[in-house]
Amino acid sequence: MKKKNWIYALIVTLIIIIAIVSMIFFVQTKYGDQSEKGSRSVSNKNNKIHIAIVNEDQPTTYNGKKVELGQAFIKRLANEKNYKFETVTRNVAESGLKNGGYQVMIVIPENFSKLAMQLDAKTPSKISLQYKTAVGQKEEVAKNTEKVVSNVLNDFNKNLVEIYLTSIIDNLHNAQKNVGAIMTREHGVNSKFSNYLLNPINDFPELFTDTLVNSISANKDITKWFQTYNKSLLSANSDTFRVNTDYNVSTLIEKQNSLFDEHNTAMDKMLQDYKSQKDSVELDNYINALKQMDSQIDQQSSMQDTGKEEYKQTVKENLDKLREIIQSQESPFSKGMIEDYRKQLTESLQDELANNKDLQDALNSIKMNNAQFAENLEKQLHDDIVKEPDTDTTFIYNMSKQDFIAAGLNEDEANKYEAIVKEAKRYKNEYNLKKPLAEHINLTDYDNQVAQDTSSLINDGVKVQRTETIKSNDINQLTVATDPHFNFEGDIKINGKKYDIKDQSVQLDTSNKEYKVEVNGVAKLKKDAEKDFLKDKTMHLQLLFGQANRQDEPNDKKTTSVVDVTLNHNLDGRLSKDALSQQLSALSRFDAHYKMYTDTKGREDKPFDNKRLIDMMVDQVINDMESFKDDKVAVLHQIDSMEENSDKLIDDILNNKKNTTKNKEDISKLIDQLENVKKTFAEEPQEPKIDKGKNDEFNTMSSNLDKEISRISEKSTQLLSDTQESKTIADSVSGQLNQLDNNVNKLHATGRALGVRANDLNRQMAKNDKDNELFAKEFKKVLQNSKDGDRQNQALKAFMSNPVQKKNLENVLANNGNTDVISPTLFVLLMYLLSMITAYIFYSYERAKGQMNFIKDDYSSKNHLWNNVITSGVIGTTGLVEGLIVGLIAMNKFHVLAGYRAKFILMVILTMMVFVLINTYLLRQVKSIGMFLMIAALGLYFVAMNNLKAAGQGVTNKISPLSYIDNMFFNYLNAEHPIGLALVILTVLVIIGFVLNMFIKHFKKERLI
Repeated sequence: MKKKNWIYALIVTLIIIIAIVSMIFFVQTKYGDQSEKGSRSVSNKNNKIHIAIVNEDQPTTYNGKKVELGQAFIKRLANEKNYKFETVTRNVAESGLKNGGYQVMIVIPENFSKLAMQLDAKTPSKISLQYKTAVGQKEEVAKNTEKVVSNVLNDFNKNLVEIYLTSIIDNLHNAQKNVGAIMTREHGVNSKFSNYLLNPINDFPELFTDTLVNSISANKDITKWFQTYNKSLLSANSDTFRVNTDYNVSTLIEKQNSLFDEHNTAMDKMLQDYKSQKDSVELDNYINALKQMDSQIDQQSSMQDTGKEEYKQTVKENLDKLREIIQSQESPFSKGMIEDYRKQLTESLQDELANNKDLQDALNSIKMNNAQFAENLEKQLHDDIVKEPDTDTTFIYNMSKQDFIAAGLNEDEANKYEAIVKEAKRYKNEYNLKKPLAEHINLTDYDNQVAQDTSSLINDGVKVQRTETIKSNDINQLTVATDPHFNFEGDIKINGKKYDIKDQSVQLDTSNKEYKVEVNGVAKLKKDAEKDFLKDKTMHLQLLFGQANRQDEPNDKKTTSVVDVTLNHNLDGRLSKDALSQQLSALSRFDAHYKMYTDTKGREDKPFDNKRLIDMMVDQVINDMESFKDDKVAVLHQIDSMEENSDKLIDDILNNKKNTTKNKEDISKLIDQLENVKKTFAEEPQEPKIDKGKNDEFNTMSSNLDKEISRISEKSTQLLSDTQESKTIADSVSGQLNQLDNNVNKLHATGRALGVRANDLNRQMAKNDKDNELFAKEFKKVLQNSKDGDRQNQALKAFMSNPVQKKNLENVLANNGNTDVISPTLFVLLMYLLSMITAYIFYSYERAKGQMNFIKDDYSSKNHLWNNVITSGVIGTTGLVEGLIVGLIAMNKFHVLAGYRAKFILMVILTMMVFVLINTYLLRQVKSIGMFLMIAALGLYFVAMNNLKAAGQGVTNKISPLSYIDNMFFNYLNAEHPIGLALVILTVLVIIGFVLNMFIKHFKKERLI
């Protein structure tokens, strides 16, 4: 057995030695000729030096212009013929430095442009252009690269100085132009203030004067009117309207006689009708019938008192007899008879269903109809979605919710139709899965085909027509304001003179007091204004008639009118919506078809289940046969319930006696009332006495009334004349008030127009002030720090003369003449191979000798744990010693500078301890699987090294653990990144590896060896 184990150990050792030799050969082949490349690059002139440019510069703004000096620097390098420059990312540049693809990396920092444009700063910061040379370069190559960077930097500094001088000259030139613009704006504001606001305000008091004159005139007319009216009332005689009331005025109407006779005749007729009708009423028959009904009620009451007990006895006897009959009944079906009948009935139904041709035909017909319906439904859904060439309008666009809203739908409707479009997509996917590629369908791409169509407004336009007559004494100017969304064609006629429809101000002939305005033209929507127009869908055209620049005499008191003629056309009806209606109709049709499709989907054509139907029918019959006993018990319970409720039923029937008594009392009262009526009819009515002699008074009263009316008529004629004179005065007052109203309206319109003009002028003045303030602020910044007191600013002068400085990103390695250095990749590979050998030694020892027990387990139960701790400590210490040895050798080989050696040794020790602890745990715990994992990690590292190119790092490099260790050492040796986090992670991994080796579980039966 021991011999066999040694054979296995020998085979594994040979495999490891062969792998190590192959790896060393591969690495030497890939990286060993780096120094040879460096010497060859020196001999092949300077154009073999590859320089990587990393542009991290962010654009800045100076004097309102975008500045990107990083791009300018790259363009400057593009003209350099002696060296090969490439613009790449930082990762690509660092990888190129690592694998020899680039000899120099130049980094343009992100604040390069911002710091370069510090012309206004008092103490500007220097700009640093960073660069780095590759590790292991020959001294001659390093000197050449330094020279290249210096030459490029000097040329770029010269260009920056030229840029600074150009910027200063531009600022002075802009200042000169802005001062002229300020003077022009001030002159325009003063002129506009004088003509646009000051002159109309000087004329404004005239309106108040005219209003005062009209109000005084109206007040005089009103005073005259009231004086005349009072005089008329005072001259009138109060006796004129007084009428003699000694007579009964209410009887003076001539028609009273005839009305009195008519009423008298009607009363006589009514008395005759009353006498004739009372003899025809037969009250005796009604009274006898009611008395007979009262007698019958008495008989019924006596019968109820004697029949209650007989009812109860009869009901009880009948129920007892029925109960005896039901109890004597027995079930005619025995258990055996039921089972035989079940069997026979089942066989009979099976035979009937199996040989029933009509049933089979019906089933086949249903199956064919379902298949045909499904086929037709799929064809209909296909036609609903797909657009046929040329003529088809019932298809579906691939529209979103925003597309529906843009087409004019509200949010609820857009959500509804968006859901239907999603259903169409779902069905399209299902259909394409079932069909070959040639028969696949798709929704039609949407490109605003159903959006609101403004083509008619763009091509044909909308007619603009208006006729207006304006009367005024002081209008002398027309201002036309057109809608900026439209192009206007046509003209405006004012008293026959034509003017184009465009934004303009027209001086009118002031000799005319009336202007006949005719507008006739076409407004066409601009293509680039379609989006803004759809916000309100209205076309505007304003014609403002007013007065401007009027120079009148000081005593001229004319009023000023402003007439606003505005044309607003809502063009929502001109937007075509036929395509939208067709699309919504197509979606609704598809929705209806798709609902039928989802209802029928999933129904499989299953064969008709005859057995289930037969079992259901037989079970129903057998249940009816077996339920005889239960039905008998239920009937007996119903009879008992009827017997218990019989007394209550009889009582309800016989309790009508109270109602009968009440009816009898009502009938008795009715009989008494009819007896009284009969007595009243037997008496003769008394005829009323009417005094007809009063009619003679009418004639005397009418004669006196004629005299009084004649006297009133004369006085009313005089009053009418006075009233007509008052009406004339009132018309005059009305005219004065109308004129006063017109003056007030003109005053309001003029004040409003002045307010608009004042606001416009105020906005323009505020804008001018803002522009002037901005110019003054910006101009104040220009070279404000060019002097420090009375002396020149030396810091600014030094910055502008040499703004960009170079900064070398130093490595932690020392270049010793022409001595080559080893690559970190080979260094990491050697450490990992050494850790694999160490792990295998521990594993082989444990297999051959068993677990290391420094303390016997017999003395304490915790001694086993202490042994595990000591074992992990031995493994970790071995890794520490190996790391220290390897670190010292590598430090001398890499020529690490004195200030970086301690950290470098610590990194190597921690890395070696992690490798030894983890690999030892894998071999001790999972054995062959652990060896596979170790070799897999090594293989990933080789693949990552092979794929490391100038274009960037691949996915393999990201998942390879050894690649991260390689990058850590490379970044440290190049002084790129801090290693604090890396040291923390390595320390944590050492602790984890130490703990894992403490808890090795040994299995009794080992299978993976």
